[in-house]
Amino acid sequence: MIDPNLGPDQFLYARKGPWPQPSPSHPLIEAFEVLAIPPLETTLWQATIGTRYLQTQVAYPPSAAAYAVQQINANYTGPDDARFAQILFGTCYQRYLLPLDPADRSFLSSKGVNPAGISCKYDFGAIDLVEPLAGMYCAPARVYLSGAPPAGLKCALIGVGDVLVAPTDKAWPLAKIYALQGAAYQMLFVVHPALHFPMDAVNAITKTAVPYTHPLFQLVYPHTSYTLALDNAVLESEASVVNDNAQGTWFDPLTGDAYNLKLLFAAGYSGLSDPRYRNAYPAYDYLNPALVKLPGAAPQPVYDTAYSRWQTAYFTRAFLPLCLTVAKAILALDKDPNGYLVRWARYLATCVRGFPDEKAIVDAECLALTLAIYLWDVTVAHGADHASFGSGLSPAEKFLRLRSAPPQNAGSAPPASIAQICSGDDLYRAAMANQMFFAPWTMAPNLDQTYYAFTDPLLAQAQVTFHANLKSVDNDPELTRFMPLVPPAATPGDIGATIPASIQY
Repeated sequence: MIDPNLGPDQFLYARKGPWPQPSPSHPLIEAFEVLAIPPLETTLWQATIGTRYLQTQVAYPPSAAAYAVQQINANYTGPDDARFAQILFGTCYQRYLLPLDPADRSFLSSKGVNPAGISCKYDFGAIDLVEPLAGMYCAPARVYLSGAPPAGLKCALIGVGDVLVAPTDKAWPLAKIYALQGAAYQMLFVVHPALHFPMDAVNAITKTAVPYTHPLFQLVYPHTSYTLALDNAVLESEASVVNDNAQGTWFDPLTGDAYNLKLLFAAGYSGLSDPRYRNAYPAYDYLNPALVKLPGAAPQPVYDTAYSRWQTAYFTRAFLPLCLTVAKAILALDKDPNGYLVRWARYLATCVRGFPDEKAIVDAECLALTLAIYLWDVTVAHGADHASFGSGLSPAEKFLRLRSAPPQNAGSAPPASIAQICSGDDLYRAAMANQMFFAPWTMAPNLDQTYYAFTDPLLAQAQVTFHANLKSVDNDPELTRFMPLVPPAATPGDIGATIPASIQY
């Protein structure tokens, strides 16, 4: 048994914090934030991530400008149908697949389309929360798909607002552009932030309320570096692209101001229950991560895609076995009603939607699932989104600013030139933001190099098995690898864009 009355010297920050608190922007609907960052973590962030941001601001503008000129000279007016399908079905956008809502069926029927021919959809309706800047546009888009998921899917129709467009319609190129704008904002502000911000509370409370000799601390701590300072910089820094003065920077590529855009963060956390959002925005639930298949009812279906299979393999074959062994060891040491595990769950259940409470956490399987979700979330799930979105899609393919109004009907003319879609400055900013914020920048140690300060021989052996299981998934020929565990050609000291140990970009 671990003494429940240890003194402050047995805790990382002498039990003085960090601690989560309600978001300053939208306290009732956004995830809790950690606003008081320990000085040591701020210094580490400034010396690593902050330095990279400054170096990119100084060194990358010529490359960003050259990229913008290249796109203008090429007169890029959007992807052809083959590339559009590749973007939808071959990237992290696979995670958007949803079943039709009755409102979708009614909409399709009203347009003379038999809903029976539509199997599922991508829904980007939440973008109607965004108030675009002057001269820019956005509109809710829904991509209706035919065929059997995942391999047999085809893009059948795109709804932009109340306009339904088919591939044979004149407005099809413009409808594709609006669909890709919706997909990019969905990633940046709805689904990906749910990997970031709810986990800050787990990070902070573990560091504050669990002694560093506890197996719970020993497991979680290596996956907490950089994250609190990074997320605080994203949410609160004057230089962030979700700050009210973002348009005054060199690298803001977005179409709204910060206070408005953060409503999309809330859509991914508290959900959107208004019927106009159909079934696309359930509230966040910690115990039901959206990318893996778990026993029991999930808030929305997880389709069997290459992306979900790869994510699930890491979760079930590597993280869950490690965490089950650690969970059993924790419960053998600390199951006391006044112990640190119970306190940890009690604190977190008040801060994070769906986090198991103090009664549920003392079940080994529940505790293992809780721990595995955190470790998987901040490593594989987070890193792969960046690898696919930041490196697999070009800045121009994200359409973060649109200067061509959405189609008024199926016969609306497509953009004749790139100047009708965006400006050179828009493209320059998109390239800068992609280099600074979206592309993966893994720092050592990566996941494959992560070790735990376990003193229990059983846990030390579980660590060895964990590393072997990671490699087994990485080398599985049946899986599509969305991010490597180790560099393809290892260079001493160079880990490349491999799976990170924590959220660090």
